[in-house]
This record gives sequence, C-alpha cells and structure tokens, in this order.
Amino acid sequence: MRQLSDSAASDQFSAFNGTCKIYSPIYRQVHAGAILRASQEGVEATLEVAYSDVERAFDYYLDNYNQGRPFYLVSQSQGSWHLEELIRQRIEGTALAGSLVAAYLIGGALRTDSFTEMPYCNDAQDTGCAVG
Repeated sequence: MRQLSDSAASDQFSAFNGTCKIYSPIYRQVHAGAILRASQEGVEATLEVAYSDVERAFDYYLDNYNQGRPFYLVSQSQGSWHLEELIRQRIEGTALAGSLVAAYLIGGALRTDSFTEMPYCNDAQDTGCAVG
C-alpha cells in the first residue's frame, strides 16, 4: 500500500482528495478474459490470490497508517468483490465496524444479502453502511 500523490489513482478518488488521506493497495487483478475462459475452480482460486493481496494491504494500512482514524472503503469493478469479502471477513461484527464511515462498492454486483450486519446507506448522512 502506498500513499497517493500525483497519479491516475488519485484522480479516481478526487471526491476524497480534500478531506482524506488516500491509500490504495497494489494487488494482482484477474484479467476479464481469464474469468470468462477459466473453469469455476480456476477463477475462484485466482480471485482468492488477489483477495489475499487486498487483505494484506488492509492489514498494512491498519498497522502503519490508520492510527485509529475513521476510514472509507472505496472500490470499482473487481475491487468491489474483494472489498465485499473484506467487509464480511474482517469488519462485520468487529471493532473496525465502528470506524468504517461508509463502503462505496461501485461497479460490482452488491446483493441485498451481501452482508449480515452492515446496512445499506439510505441517506447522505448514514454512516457505517454500504453503497453499491
């Protein structure tokens, strides 16, 4: 994980540039062509490798940069699958849930049953919730 400055990634998070410190994990993404052509088992195994990168980056962020501050999770496309999994595995039902301002999981397929405890945001003032 690295702190962003002048890069394409910082432009993608421009809505947060003036109010947050932005950190973005570098992880092994699965090419769309591989997802379409591989067996279900192959796709799942490959996505698990990518997810493990995201999970390690999140741990690194918590250990080295977060310093107890509230945080947002923001993703797009494949990253939304990974953050959905991260929320289920590492945030729901833990003390971290109280620090999560909101999760913006854009460009994925967030289902109504994606989470057991985290609500979906209904209002611009809602916190501790997900938008998809």
